[in-house]
Amino acid sequence: MADKGKEILPPTGSGNVESSNGSVNTATVEKDNPSQPLWRYVKKLSKGPGGGGNVMFSCKFCDMMFTGSYTRCKAHLLHISGVGIRPCPKDTNEEIKIFKKEQDAAKTKKSSSRSSVSVPLYATEGGEDPSKKRKTLAQAFNNMGRAEMDRRIGRFFFASSLPFNVARSPYWKDVVTGLANCSLSGYVPPSSEKLRTVILAEEKANIEKLLEKKKFSWIQYGVSIVSDGWTDIQRRPLINFIAYSLDEPIFLKCVDASGEYKDAEFLKGLFIEVLKEVGEDNVV
Repeated sequence: MADKGKEILPPTGSGNVESSNGSVNTATVEKDNPSQPLWRYVKKLSKGPGGGGNVMFSCKFCDMMFTGSYTRCKAHLLHISGVGIRPCPKDTNEEIKIFKKEQDAAKTKKSSSRSSVSVPLYATEGGEDPSKKRKTLAQAFNNMGRAEMDRRIGRFFFASSLPFNVARSPYWKDVVTGLANCSLSGYVPPSSEKLRTVILAEEKANIEKLLEKKKFSWIQYGVSIVSDGWTDIQRRPLINFIAYSLDEPIFLKCVDASGEYKDAEFLKGLFIEVLKEVGEDNVV
């Protein structure tokens, strides 16, 4: 993550984290839950919107900023997919192993502390510990709450005629996990108007910003143009154009060729437009 020959300072209040290539350290460590050791590899900036466990943080290695809980911080550093956060582009496989070792050690320590249950000196009347009754009752209510949430989610899918495969989407899981891990009292989901205007525009701008970084690599590595044709459910002839570089395809545009004679001259004109868009000198 650091330039070759440049030493990374150790985190305050902690020892070095050794790897075969040297040491992986950061400049500042904040006091956090011992079961969440990877917080020390990011810089907490502020509490996230709505409070709860969400915070704004920036990675000390790649300087990217995110908002979320420890789950998202861990997924960023350990390259865990399906959580809705980009993996850190600057940590090496060796460093990922170190992060995972720290996380596993914290998890084991937490499990050990939970398993050490004190034995009461005197048995209660009837021979049963009242605290066990309370735990059993709380667990029963917890299970009932989970079952009720499952039913509500099911109704949403059924009433909206959503494909069941939507439940496999990492973005769907990110929504549910985010709501479960934070306290948003009185939160109201966005309206259809806000979804199709403000939120759509913001997400489009975010994606375009991410794609700009990938398009910049075309200058160095080159790019190939791939095209295919298909017919949609309205029987419209459509032609897709896709840029392919470094094993990362990027959709460029789709052309509706209805009413056009799709000969070599027509396709030539479309390809010339695409070449101008990606830069003729970048095409290989």
